[in-house]
Amino acid sequence: MFVENLLGDITKLRKPIIQDSVYWGVGSELVTGREVTFIPNTEHSTKLKELQNDQQTIYWSIENKENSQYIGNTSVYANTPKQSEIHILLSNPNYKGKEISIEVISLVLNYLKYKAKISEVIINIEQKNQIMIKVLETIGFNLKSSSDNILTYHTIV
Repeated sequence: MFVENLLGDITKLRKPIIQDSVYWGVGSELVTGREVTFIPNTEHSTKLKELQNDQQTIYWSIENKENSQYIGNTSVYANTPKQSEIHILLSNPNYKGKEISIEVISLVLNYLKYKAKISEVIINIEQKNQIMIKVLETIGFNLKSSSDNILTYHTIV
């Protein structure tokens, strides 16, 4: 499902467009610095329609507000009517370490609190992802549980 755009200081969360689909699942192309050429095909439009019609998940593409450069994507999956799970992927290495995750998660939390009336949000991360652990703790998430190598953080909004 697609909803309204969200604006931050650095980023804009907007409805995904078909050109973004070239980065879904091929983030390694961005990591290596290679330009990825977009050639529309049936698979791209099918995936975009699938995202748009998914009534349990909200999807946004993340872009630089100043130059419209694609940064990554984020989504919110509704576990229950009052609890949601946030997923975030920063595909573009030029934006790593620039506090993009903090801004994106904060924007999504505000949306969930005021528009979707969600009261609890969880994020699952790998235990080795120390950077995201610091991001989550900075925003006010607390460790809820851990199993194997996965940590579950949560916050009340």
